[in-house]
Amino acid sequence: MSYPGFGNAPEDPSITCFRDLVNTIVSRIDRPTALIAQSMGGVLAIEATIRKPSLITNLVLIATSGGLDTSKLAPSTGARSSGETIRTYPTGLSRTVPT
Repeated sequence: MSYPGFGNAPEDPSITCFRDLVNTIVSRIDRPTALIAQSMGGVLAIEATIRKPSLITNLVLIATSGGLDTSKLAPSTGARSSGETIRTYPTGLSRTVPT
């Protein structure tokens, strides 16, 4: 399935925002479907799964946040006097990375 206006799919003038795109794509899912999505498509795929869980057989997300706010997931960076950088990850685990 292609997004309207992408690749060989014709444009759809009724799609004027992301929500319209989501509604259009979700409306096309009418039988058991495996969704594979990357980047912005992850947001759409998660929305489709939420709306039509009985029809989504598999969900594969590649290089996407899925629409989650990832700003709090970035590691924080600190420095040691030895010149090493410490990255602390959200799980509380740390690892030392040479600078």
